[in-house]
Amino acid sequence: MLPTGVASAAADTDITALETTNQFAMDEAAGPADVSITELQSNTTDGDASAYEGQVVNTSGTVTATNANGFFLQDASADDVQHSGVYVYTGGAPSVAPGDVVDVEAPVKEYNGLTELDLTGDNATVSTTGSESVPEATPISTADAAQEAYEGVFVNVTDLEVTKTPGQYGEWAVTDGSSAIAVDDKTTGDETTPSENGSTIDAIEGPVFYSFGAFKASACDRFEPDRPGNRRRRWRRRGKRRRFR
Repeated sequence: MLPTGVASAAADTDITALETTNQFAMDEAAGPADVSITELQSNTTDGDASAYEGQVVNTSGTVTATNANGFFLQDASADDVQHSGVYVYTGGAPSVAPGDVVDVEAPVKEYNGLTELDLTGDNATVSTTGSESVPEATPISTADAAQEAYEGVFVNVTDLEVTKTPGQYGEWAVTDGSSAIAVDDKTTGDETTPSENGSTIDAIEGPVFYSFGAFKASACDRFEPDRPGNRRRRWRRRGKRRRFR
């Protein structure tokens, strides 16, 4: 027979363990938390990483653009466009298209500084619930495009000058006079990418991405930049849907 004090301590330990187990079971039964994209992106632990990192959440929004391994999702109903976009990683060609309204249930991850929803995670799902127009691109400066608040947000930067032509990985850079920003474009050698510094471009429209330690503008449409001596040219659309390049 255990002394009274030891028996009491053992009982308290058993009760605490039982409460913890019960709470875990309740959390599991409740399922993923419903979290808006704005809450997911603005609630951070260090001004960068989401406070929801490692948790499975459920969120919704409109697809603004796709690429080879995922898509960009934005909450068109958000009161403030800042923090209203997020990248969803699919690990391959996504099943959604720009304009699709979707629900996503997936774990939150930080990939080299980019907050993303990982659809390759266990039991992660995406379901299309409707369709609508892609949210209007938010006009900002190239300096603002390099801010955390616009990560994943569909933006428009205008009156640009090319400061760097495509390198080994197809990236180039532009500025509107405020600050240069990289353009994430893998069409090196294509006629629609600039071949000379000093070329001017009316606008680049697309979501802000982050990789290799830098924010980047992701062009969604093909366009023809000006060559020195040529008149300015505007975007050349390819069909009705915006395409990620």
